[in-house]
Amino acid sequence: FEYILSHQLEDGGWAMYASEIDAILNTSASLLSLKRHLSNPYQITSTTQEELSVRIDRAQNALQKLFNEWNVDSTLHVGFEILVPALLRYLEEEGITFAFPGKERLLEIETEKLSKFKAQYLYLPIKLTALHSLEAFIGAIEFDNASHHKVNGSFMASPSSTAAYMMYATQWDTECEDYLRHVISHASGKGSGGVPSAFPSTIFESVWPLST
Repeated sequence: FEYILSHQLEDGGWAMYASEIDAILNTSASLLSLKRHLSNPYQITSTTQEELSVRIDRAQNALQKLFNEWNVDSTLHVGFEILVPALLRYLEEEGITFAFPGKERLLEIETEKLSKFKAQYLYLPIKLTALHSLEAFIGAIEFDNASHHKVNGSFMASPSSTAAYMMYATQWDTECEDYLRHVISHASGKGSGGVPSAFPSTIFESVWPLST
């Protein structure tokens, strides 16, 4: 959470890397975190409720601007069509809604994608790419029924997917916790609190150019 606070940009958003969808995903997820911490700060004492409220307003404005400028049809990021709608739903549950020119098109793409997929497929003994993005299926699946897909503490080498499983399974999973602690300490963030979208990615990065 300290990492999220310290990396909020002057315009209220979070970093864009290769394309605009990076900023949309980063800002949406960070805004959700700020809003949930405002509602229930737990042990966080490093920031006041007033400061969080200001940060949330700035983040909302930045995200609205990103959405307004977003060309949905030109986006190539894997899984964006399920991740962004999921984040929009989670934000709506917190009382934050967005209207933007590409929203209807985004939801059309999501519907088309999910028309060939049922969330319950994640219960089967076969590997699906959706396992990399379990955070998109909160409220749609019973996370306990996907536990057999865990490998060395992670779900398809995805810290976010693994974190979602830990949060929404009925039993706390210490193997998943060990994996996430390892990612936080040894991945690109090097203990700063920053977490990559996948770890480890050594085999993936070797196979990607060979397979394509």
